[in-house]
Amino acid sequence: MSVFGWSYPPGAENDPYAPYNEEEPPCAICLKDCQYCDSPTCPKCEAVGDPHCYAAHGLIDPKPIKSVRDLARNCYCWDDEGGWVSALKAVERGVYKYTDCGASAWSIDDWPGSVSVSGYCEGSDAEHPAHTLTFPFAESDWFAALDQCETESRETWDSTHGCEECWSQGYCTESEELEFGNWPINPKCTNCNGDGVIL
Repeated sequence: MSVFGWSYPPGAENDPYAPYNEEEPPCAICLKDCQYCDSPTCPKCEAVGDPHCYAAHGLIDPKPIKSVRDLARNCYCWDDEGGWVSALKAVERGVYKYTDCGASAWSIDDWPGSVSVSGYCEGSDAEHPAHTLTFPFAESDWFAALDQCETESRETWDSTHGCEECWSQGYCTESEELEFGNWPINPKCTNCNGDGVIL
């Protein structure tokens, strides 16, 4: 291992893709070169120049999200200069990719405008409620809505995706007969380890 902490072969010190040869981006708070950064140190976690930390720990007020473009830019690193994908498409892809349940998002452009998100559970016909946020709203409200979608999808999964061995006797309570493909996960099941199965 080199003094830089990376295992590069001899003679690779001039490789432009080596992490120690890449230029550091400017500070996200003060926008100055890192060696001239004058952003404050967070008293809680000692981070410097991290906008997410600053927002979470009350050092800055997060900017309100006023449109789908703001949502795509602030939460999914969308670059409106590229023009190859719309802001809404960037949000839809980001929501699907970065949620365990593969949630879906859509926008209603009527004034004042809103965006909605809903959970999904593979192998289930259950409809999950839509969580609609009207612009403007805080970034934390968006992520809280996504967390709620994840919770609802997990509840659906847990109540419908038990494996064949979860309830081998055919029921999970004395009064409820069940049909495979529509029974809950048994958290003590040794066959699926309480994770359930894809239907």
